[in-house]
Amino acid sequence: MAKEYQFNWRTKVPEALLKGAYFDRYEDESTCLELNCLFKVDDLGFYFYYLCEGRDAQVLDLVHVWEARPAGLPKDGRVLFELEQRGQRETLEERTIWITYGQDLVIVSSFYIVAQDVEIARAWRNGINEVLKNTRVGHVCPTTCLMKHWRYLCLSVNDRRKIPIKAITKTFGGGKPEKMVQKCLSDLGLAGDKEREELDPELFTFEKFLRLYHKICPRTDVQELFVKLSGQKEYLTKERLINFLNEEQRDPRLNEILFPFFDSNRVQQLIAKYETDENYIANGKMSGDAFLRFLMSDENAPVFLDRIEQYQDMDQPLCHYYINSSHNTYLIGRQYGGRSSTEIYRQVLLSGCRCIELDCWDGTGENKGEPIITHGKAMCTDVFFK
Repeated sequence: MAKEYQFNWRTKVPEALLKGAYFDRYEDESTCLELNCLFKVDDLGFYFYYLCEGRDAQVLDLVHVWEARPAGLPKDGRVLFELEQRGQRETLEERTIWITYGQDLVIVSSFYIVAQDVEIARAWRNGINEVLKNTRVGHVCPTTCLMKHWRYLCLSVNDRRKIPIKAITKTFGGGKPEKMVQKCLSDLGLAGDKEREELDPELFTFEKFLRLYHKICPRTDVQELFVKLSGQKEYLTKERLINFLNEEQRDPRLNEILFPFFDSNRVQQLIAKYETDENYIANGKMSGDAFLRFLMSDENAPVFLDRIEQYQDMDQPLCHYYINSSHNTYLIGRQYGGRSSTEIYRQVLLSGCRCIELDCWDGTGENKGEPIITHGKAMCTDVFFK
């Protein structure tokens, strides 16, 4: 953007979530109850994760979490009995948080966590939902995305609380030989414990992760562009950079008053921000590394970051709008032989859908006389209309 804009994508994570708390965890589909799991949210608000004694850490991307809400009692009698032995039954529902998540609206997953007291449950439920309101995190730049993945690797520790080397090699596994990745790790002093193939998270800094990334996945496309723009020199002059930003990067349809062209002062600000060579900064030059840092920053976003949270005028007649609608809303998965769910109605409405389908049929067999929701003649499961 020609006008300087400070994009603040971070949200304030409540202290209780940063400090962490112990919960018991269970799932509806399983009779297994995990006891005394330490749950936390990282300080950047990227991940919701938990640690259990003697087990690998489990990390969940908060972008995929839909909601933290109150829950009822466990369906499984054994889970209910064990939870009753660990706390008062009268407060069990109030102490339980239902976490729903999924990468899309087709595959819905959930689990339940039970706090030690009602106040902790309330603080965590409200805290998680507050963090989930941060929509800006979905518009972060490539460099921040790399930081996010680095944080994921640092949190995904094994039972000895070390980063498995295989998790790092898997990150760069697409088309890159594993031996090459391991050699690059050794060159950067990140070989770790060779016998156990694990690495201390404190040694794996973001700076070293970036160096590893650029070593294994060099941006040859940016390098070729830089050579072309610089005239095969080791730097871009201020004049050449201004020309690139105004003639190639800028949308020519933009209004010149509202969206002014890049000028010498603005470009000098960019050079001072992304260049590390003091001599280049003083002479108005940008190196190839600084050029890459600029292209991967918020300054080079494909959308106007100051407008991503603007809302449309919703006071016009209904016929003036396109309506976000849903077909076969109740189905999870495919149309033929799929599973019906009431949960999906809640999620599509929370996602902004304003037209849903209720496919009503007369119940048969055990459900005779009771209206049901299902896809007729398609071997799908059904749910009660009520």
